[in-house]
Amino acid sequence: MTATAAMLCRDLKQQITWGADDPFTGIAGYLTTDWAAEPKLDGCRAELVIGAERWTPAQSAPSATRFGGSRSASFPALASIASADLAGTVLDGEFLAPRRGPGGSLLNASAGLFGSGPAHAARMQAMYGPAEFHVFDVTAIANADVTRLSYAERRRHLEVIAEWIGLAYPAAGVRLVPQLPATTETILQVLAGGAEGVVLKRLAGRYRPGDRSWDWVKVKRFSTVDCFLTGGYKPGKNSRVGTVGAVEIGVVTADGGVLVIGHCAVPPAWAAAVTAADGSLRPEMTGTVIEVIAQGIGVNGLLRHPHLGRLRPDKLAADCDVDQLAGIPRV
Repeated sequence: MTATAAMLCRDLKQQITWGADDPFTGIAGYLTTDWAAEPKLDGCRAELVIGAERWTPAQSAPSATRFGGSRSASFPALASIASADLAGTVLDGEFLAPRRGPGGSLLNASAGLFGSGPAHAARMQAMYGPAEFHVFDVTAIANADVTRLSYAERRRHLEVIAEWIGLAYPAAGVRLVPQLPATTETILQVLAGGAEGVVLKRLAGRYRPGDRSWDWVKVKRFSTVDCFLTGGYKPGKNSRVGTVGAVEIGVVTADGGVLVIGHCAVPPAWAAAVTAADGSLRPEMTGTVIEVIAQGIGVNGLLRHPHLGRLRPDKLAADCDVDQLAGIPRV
């Protein structure tokens, strides 16, 4: 069975109002019994092919271009899974390292281990424990394409297959991603537990290889930071040439210095107000306080995917202290 182009999620960030009493009012249509929720894991997307003695990354996932080729030699416990009845079954899931990497990033640790050669992979797993493969879908069963089945039907098949693997190959590290009710309470509990986010899946939805489908939508964990414009900026590109494309943002350190924590894209509606006649940032914008929404802090110490939440005219740059960063997850 050849690798299947991975189905991808749509992002609901534009419909979520973080900081509001009920941030999920805009996504109420997804929080019904027609949908199910799953924790979103921050590892390496991959496929497990049963009975083919190979394990390959999903073709459309970022890991495919980064790691290409079979991982069988590096992860023999996964490659050993075989069944005459299930040969050609393809499981979609997330590869996770047994520990977090530098800066506390599970993604970086998983990527590093996933790309390792056999000797290094064996060494790392001997030190820290075996890698795990968390399955959340099945795209083929015994070489038969099942992508046209509904998600609810595929999930029932997946549960049986995952249970069999757990019994027959307990050391392989295959885990079934839990399925939960699609509710506000589920989202808050999963995010509080440290997951990267939640994926909401339409029970009647098909698996659409290579498509970013509205049958799978994601709610990713966000944190807010009050920061100020340092005066640095990045010029706009393409249709935004001649305006400020992104502003440098910072917080105040304990000794009164400035710690740059990233660049925040300037919304088109805001561009004219912050751009001088020569295309640079207006000098009077320096020190302006904004609330920035981000997915956490990366290993480089910068905010991950920051975007403008709102202006904070009620605050001064001196109010934006570095202590805020202590409560933001490292990703």
